[in-house]
Amino acid sequence: MVAKVGIMDMYASLFSKKDSVMLLDCRNYKHEYRPLKFEQHEILLIDTKVKHSLASSAYNKRREACEEGVKKIQRHFENVKALRDVNLSMLEKTKLEVNEEVYKRCLYIVQEIKRTEEAAASLQANDVTRFGRFMYETHWGLSKLYEVSCDESDYLVRLAEENQVTGARQMGGGFGGCTINLIQKTQRDAFVTKVREKYFGEFKKEPDFYPVNLADGVGSLIVNR
Repeated sequence: MVAKVGIMDMYASLFSKKDSVMLLDCRNYKHEYRPLKFEQHEILLIDTKVKHSLASSAYNKRREACEEGVKKIQRHFENVKALRDVNLSMLEKTKLEVNEEVYKRCLYIVQEIKRTEEAAASLQANDVTRFGRFMYETHWGLSKLYEVSCDESDYLVRLAEENQVTGARQMGGGFGGCTINLIQKTQRDAFVTKVREKYFGEFKKEPDFYPVNLADGVGSLIVNR
């Protein structure tokens, strides 16, 4: 089975910029940068040690559900080409015409598009606290509406919330992999110790921790011989 994924990973590998995050428009293939130079925070990935495969993790079914929702919405709003064109009131108008699963998948996407725009504005304003709240909102949307999380990821994000970590969410395609945490530098060591102890006690797996530095994307390497 082939996973019908988008361009984000490849695009980011090419166009990433040091100390910045990218606001990518997948419709017109344009992007903008937002500054991400933290003085008191850092980015920490925590590996759940749950292996995932997008091809076998029902990724395509999520996409099919969204496409089904778009077809229903197009009956009322002919200018709609994708969920990118849909707002919450438009989605609610067609709620009774789709099953609960399709509605939840579409609801997450519509909310996440708006959330992404607001998160980008938060970074532009250097409002790290607000940006962190959006990270949590995204995770629980992925977990409860899009349903691509897992017990291990939910557990790590809940631990982050309980320990006042600024922001945390599952990253990547879901069903395992890593969570990404926006954490104050002064609390990192204590948090790592607590996670290591509690996560092993809960799942009998030892998590790995990866500090992250935002770097430029791929480029040419010239070697003088």
